[in-house]
Amino acid sequence: NRLGKLERYRALCAPASGHGTGYYHAFKLQQSPADFEANVRRLKLVGLWEEVRELLKVFELPDSFEVDPEWVELGTKIRLLMEPIDIANFYRHHKGDQTGKYETRSRARPNYYKYPENWLQHMRRCRKEDDPLWKEEWFNWNIEKNGIQSIEQEVAKFEKQVLQWLENGQLEEAVLKKSSTFRKWWNMLPESHREKEEPEISRIRLLMNKA
Repeated sequence: NRLGKLERYRALCAPASGHGTGYYHAFKLQQSPADFEANVRRLKLVGLWEEVRELLKVFELPDSFEVDPEWVELGTKIRLLMEPIDIANFYRHHKGDQTGKYETRSRARPNYYKYPENWLQHMRRCRKEDDPLWKEEWFNWNIEKNGIQSIEQEVAKFEKQVLQWLENGQLEEAVLKKSSTFRKWWNMLPESHREKEEPEISRIRLLMNKA
């Protein structure tokens, strides 16, 4: 099935596979036939999920649909599998210039991700943090346009958040490896920022050296 093929593509792209550059990064670069095929599958899955959303809007699905554990699990699985490459596609085509940054509540984010996330939150009564990928790309976009000085405080806040995510297990240490998207993003920051002796920046440098 399409989900299974995307899962295999993600595994193929994983840095741990020995030849991958990371799921998000590989898809954004679109350098191999596998990347193109993954995009075709992404578009087909988007179409199917949009059909489900339209049925919801016209009340053609059972009232219990949005709290059905099987559908919530499927919606969450699709969201976690597809959204990273949707974000990659968003920034690959510079859509942020028209819609602004991609984040949890922004209009740039498709409703077919907001819906299943809302179902999950309703079941768990929890709030999801912004995905690191969204922040990395938004920072890149702003730095290119206005320089790091315009958002340096937010970058510092994000670095602190990444360390917290690492400590509480929300992120794996693999995000610090040389081939990871986060590492590539951090290396794109001005050297004047990366060489600062502030605690969070020093800690990130230390962890990267160990990764």
